[in-house]
Amino acid sequence: MSVTLNYNCGTATAMRLAGVLVAVVAAFLPLRLMAGPEGENASEQVVEALPDSVMTSVSVVSPLDSLFVSSPISVLEILPPASRAAMIERSHAGQSATALSTLYSVSVLETLEPDYLKLKLTEASELTLNLTKDHKKKPLLVAVYTVGAEGISKDSDIEFYDGEWNQLPKDKFWEMPEIKDFLTARKGEKVDLKKVAELVPFPTYILTVSPDARTITGSLTVDTYLSEEAKEELKPYLVPSRTWRWDGKKYKLEKIRTDR
Repeated sequence: MSVTLNYNCGTATAMRLAGVLVAVVAAFLPLRLMAGPEGENASEQVVEALPDSVMTSVSVVSPLDSLFVSSPISVLEILPPASRAAMIERSHAGQSATALSTLYSVSVLETLEPDYLKLKLTEASELTLNLTKDHKKKPLLVAVYTVGAEGISKDSDIEFYDGEWNQLPKDKFWEMPEIKDFLTARKGEKVDLKKVAELVPFPTYILTVSPDARTITGSLTVDTYLSEEAKEELKPYLVPSRTWRWDGKKYKLEKIRTDR
């Protein structure tokens, strides 16, 4: 997830985090996040019409099918439009919807519904797309790209687009979680949660949008780099997951119950 790090940490922690970052870069360098090509924004890209030979080969085409095939987001550059169209056709035919990417990894279209799809891009990355409508009843695409592998915490990036793949302001529809959103004290308990939050200098999150796009669920993923001592200190105050619910205009964070 593209975040600005405002947390201060010690030398040992910094060295550990640097190791994690090097591993992430080595594993995912070919897979840029969901902004457009270098120096460009997705909203500045021109979505070219697909050749008829690509789209007519698909037996059933829903709006999301078409958007998936025509998508200009950079994480899908490893799957050419023709490969995506073939995956859709196989899925509609009840066959295994796989394709060989330009990185020579096998991509799998695991779920395909009229308004939701889940794509395993590589062994360490996946993309989900939800097609819903905004408060003006216009198409709204919710895209979540998640990376993670053994020894590397899973981390998600979420973006919003209109029906023509123009990128929309993220804060208009949702606010990125902060570590404080996943911490709470028992009712009547006095604890400085700001100090507790300092246990997690580099928070990572996994985000899941429900197939009907009504909720976004987020969980903190920090197990791979926190020390056992830090995990034990954090455990009493950690909220396993948080939910943002669509209210017709925006995904709003639901309150935490403190009577636990």
